[in-house]
Amino acid sequence: MINLTKNPFFLSGEDIEWVENTKKSMTLEEKIGQLFVPIGYSGDPQYLEHVMLAHHIGGIMYRCGEAKEMQRTHRYLQEHSKIPLLIGANLEDGGCGIATDGTQYGKQMQVAATGDTEDAYRLGKVSCSEGAAVGCNWAFAPVVDIDRNWRNPITNVRTYGDDPDRVLACGLNYMRAAKEENVLVAIKHFPGDGCDEVDQHILTSVNNLSCDEWDATYGKIYSGLIQAGAQTVMVGHIAQPAYQKSYNTDFQNKLIPATLSSELLKGLLRKKLGFNGLIVTDSTCMVGFSCAMNRERAVPYAIEAGCDMFLFNKDLEEDYQYMLNGYKQGILSEQRLDEAITRILATKASLGLHRKAKCEIVPSESALCILQADEHVAWAKKSADKAVTLVKDIDGILPLNPHKTKKVLLEIIGGFPSNERVLESFRKRLVEEGFEVIGVGTLEVDGRRGCRKVAEGRHVATQRKAQERHVGRTQAGRVAALGASAEVGVHEHDHAAQRTGVGDGLHKQTRGRSVHHQLLPGIVIAVNGNVVGHEVDVVDDAVEVIPGAEADETAQREGETVVLRGEDELRFLDLLEARTVGLDVVLRGVVHGHAVERRRLLHRIRPVVVDGVHLLHRDQVDRRRIFAAHGPALVTLRRRGSCKQQSHD
Repeated sequence: MINLTKNPFFLSGEDIEWVENTKKSMTLEEKIGQLFVPIGYSGDPQYLEHVMLAHHIGGIMYRCGEAKEMQRTHRYLQEHSKIPLLIGANLEDGGCGIATDGTQYGKQMQVAATGDTEDAYRLGKVSCSEGAAVGCNWAFAPVVDIDRNWRNPITNVRTYGDDPDRVLACGLNYMRAAKEENVLVAIKHFPGDGCDEVDQHILTSVNNLSCDEWDATYGKIYSGLIQAGAQTVMVGHIAQPAYQKSYNTDFQNKLIPATLSSELLKGLLRKKLGFNGLIVTDSTCMVGFSCAMNRERAVPYAIEAGCDMFLFNKDLEEDYQYMLNGYKQGILSEQRLDEAITRILATKASLGLHRKAKCEIVPSESALCILQADEHVAWAKKSADKAVTLVKDIDGILPLNPHKTKKVLLEIIGGFPSNERVLESFRKRLVEEGFEVIGVGTLEVDGRRGCRKVAEGRHVATQRKAQERHVGRTQAGRVAALGASAEVGVHEHDHAAQRTGVGDGLHKQTRGRSVHHQLLPGIVIAVNGNVVGHEVDVVDDAVEVIPGAEADETAQREGETVVLRGEDELRFLDLLEARTVGLDVVLRGVVHGHAVERRRLLHRIRPVVVDGVHLLHRDQVDRRRIFAAHGPALVTLRRRGSCKQQSHD
């Protein structure tokens, strides 16, 4: 039995009566619809009526847009919805999370760097007051992950650092501000991200702490926020094997995300931490969710496992039918459906939405004057100033002094509309202080290091050239690697040799096609197909972009490689142990989010996703299931030297 008079609902008898009466009046189809929080793609009334409201949705979230347009859309939805909606937004770093003309305050890491946890209150105040003005009543914030692994692609600057006490203090201050604005918080991403190097968008993450370690870190944070009245928890696609096995001694030896784990939801979150509020999944469009279970079963099972609301959809109509059919088939029980609906309605009642006229739920247009208010902008600038942190200054160059360092190279990383103004401002001040300013321009970087293009149009290679190799025919694709962009594609009718800003990369014309040599540090990367989001971070050596076929021929000719075929299991730790061998990565097909990091002779392979399938992970991967569902391997890994071939269990 859910106690609606206690934390975090604190409902009155009248409020509880509304919850119960509303629930009794709902049809099964309306109850199923309340479980969904889809992402909105349009403000067109026809779309809102026939796509969103026709499915009786319980909430919605839009990506940021122009404030007036977003407010109009939210107002239409609230005025035409039978039951008031929870309207969410990623209000993590300012009102810019829902309105493009909102205040951009700064990421959580910036706030932590100020050394003032009260700055998190100001972040929450700016984010939630501006979000509320646009019509949002649910902040998908604060992020209370811990930056335990700086290589984690999700957390990083979205955390308040690596100290659990500071993370908790900042989370509490953000939540205090949100409550003042009558905006719900969603503390995320339970059971805690930041331990591994995995992106939940392409793989299930793992929180690998022991139960005792978790209790002293993430557990301390979640317990503190729950006791302080956090209304909702957003659950990530993150496994926590220690607690999963603690609550279920027969737990399968497989990575199951928290969104589908009753052990973590009903056991750890509900029972141990005593959370009584609403549980919402993170985006279920992520592979970290969909790789664990067939979607037709996963949709209803997420609610049965303990979640109360289902965030985002690949196809709303399809997921709605999956949920409805799952209920009829017994995957989703009547008890869990009732509990979820009760918490959804109680959460809405805790905001007082049921006591407002539909036309009053979203503020009037005049409320938008708070966006980029003078105080908000001043707070943001002060936070940015206080956050500047000197990490290393071995030579004692700072503070700058024209007597010690007369010449100053002045460049801006990245192209922004304000570059010319900012460059001139800094140049003028430096000259006035007695410095000799050189190289005034813009450093265009598409990565961490690489080639740069300054304002004069000259190209400066920052890494030594690799041996020239022929770049073979590929499908039209783009490889972004280590600070430079290379268009690697077929140009059937373009025989003109022309540079495209790829540093000092060699441009070479071949029969019927125009291709580039990419001269960058790293390993040999063979591309055969469209490659998106490729990133390499290395220390030395050279990278070349070469065709997959030629990579095979080169490897065979030089006798450098041992092939690990796709259906073979590859353990992440095997690569970590390969400290004295080189590594070639041959990519075939459409690859998203591939990243390789090299340090000395040590190579780390971050998650690879091919056609939506994750192929590499720190732990064991069930290759049989993946390749049974998706066909033959699309990725071949090659190592130089002698390596033991791994096979699946």
